[in-house]
Amino acid sequence: MLVSGMASTVDNSTLSSYSKQDSTNPTAVVTSSTEAALKKTSTLATSSEVKQASKQPSNANASVGGLNANVETEVREYFADIPLMAEVSKCESRFRQFENDGSVFRGKINDRDVGAMQINEFYHAERAKKLGYNLHTLKGNMDYARLLYKEQGAQPWVSSSPCWKKSEVAKAVYGHEAVSTSESMKVALIEDFRDAQKNIIAMRSSGSSKVLADNI
Repeated sequence: MLVSGMASTVDNSTLSSYSKQDSTNPTAVVTSSTEAALKKTSTLATSSEVKQASKQPSNANASVGGLNANVETEVREYFADIPLMAEVSKCESRFRQFENDGSVFRGKINDRDVGAMQINEFYHAERAKKLGYNLHTLKGNMDYARLLYKEQGAQPWVSSSPCWKKSEVAKAVYGHEAVSTSESMKVALIEDFRDAQKNIIAMRSSGSSKVLADNI
């Protein structure tokens, strides 16, 4: 597929013990109630700190002023006329265009998938470059994704459809029955692709001299 989509939890265990066994002396040495209380308080505090740390944001777009702080807003505004694509971006990249170090965000399964729309460089880098789209910028990434949608509908992002087909937008586009099963979604996406192809053929046969890329 063109694109592929895309926190570890800390196990807290109580390490305190109120009695211990000396290997050379089988007699149990029991700590005082004061020591036990102090150990319990310390353990609870540590556990609380670990739980709190595990709730901290783990990516840039979750933090104020992060590199991806405005990506979701920009994607939703850009695809206001095709809201399904915003749901695709949410599933594919969680609205991330950049890594924390400023480089382009890459897929964790396939590192050739880049940006908010996870465009695969192996298949599309050369064409995108010829058409003037820089996939490493948010604008170029979205522009090329729009072009692909015009040509093929949502078919290029079919691998992440189990995620975005659950959205209300997908249900509105394909119908509730279509998104209820994988087979129905596959049929719907194929029909979507064929409709997009028909639109392209109609546009070309109309005598328009504009390049398809100019009509995104």
